[in-house]
Amino acid sequence: MGGHSTLHCLPCPQPCLLYVGRGVLLGELIIANMDFKYKEHHKRLEVECPPKNYKSFRINAYRWVFEAGDERNFQTQYEKFMKRFPNPSKPPKRYNDISDLKKRGKKMCEDMAYSMYITAEEAEHSFIFLSERFPKAEFGKHIAFAEITEKDGVNSEIDNNGHFNHHPFEPVDYENRFQIIASFIKL
Repeated sequence: MGGHSTLHCLPCPQPCLLYVGRGVLLGELIIANMDFKYKEHHKRLEVECPPKNYKSFRINAYRWVFEAGDERNFQTQYEKFMKRFPNPSKPPKRYNDISDLKKRGKKMCEDMAYSMYITAEEAEHSFIFLSERFPKAEFGKHIAFAEITEKDGVNSEIDNNGHFNHHPFEPVDYENRFQIIASFIKL
């Protein structure tokens, strides 16, 4: 079902960026005066969002994107779901379960973060896995790279798949900072 995807690298000014290590925690950044991009959404949750264990640190970040300038490049999962269900009185099923408000709030908070990876290879592996699992879904066409700094937002811990969630501060202009470095081609 659905074809396999392959990563084809485009010319990159710093090819070594494809081979980065895990992020290094540079210490906590005082964020009292920083506003999160989605702060109005965060306020409506029954949980602290982003969680207290998220930290600001410098890290090389890779993200799936569509074409340059596509509004979907830096939409969160929350934004994508809410666009599909514009009636606030009937939220998507994943946000409609009120049996456990903390669990629902945690999921919504995760969906309000940008999904990123620490290497292009880990972004590629996850892309292929999810494309095969959900063949009708669109996840992007390219991998883009940027360095995230302590001033950009807070990050979750990096999981075993090289994935982390990033809650950006306001203002953020990732569309101009993230550069496409590789493309997916369906075979």
